[in-house]
Amino acid sequence: MAEKQQRHVRFVMTADEMKVLDSVARMRGFRTRAAYIRELIEQDARDAGVELEFSTTWGGWRGGSSAGRDEE
Repeated sequence: MAEKQQRHVRFVMTADEMKVLDSVARMRGFRTRAAYIRELIEQDARDAGVELEFSTTWGGWRGGSSAGRDEE
């Protein structure tokens, strides 16, 4: 079985916009902005009649300099 290839999307935002996004994500009960964005996209697809479910590793923390960061 071929290994799944992953791609990424980049959102360019100001620091203030990122703070607002983080705040809204937490307010909506999400631990990370990536989880919040993923759910928004999946819900929009369902509303359009398209079944879309991202892999569970999409946007997940892979370690690095942000040790202890709260990601799903």
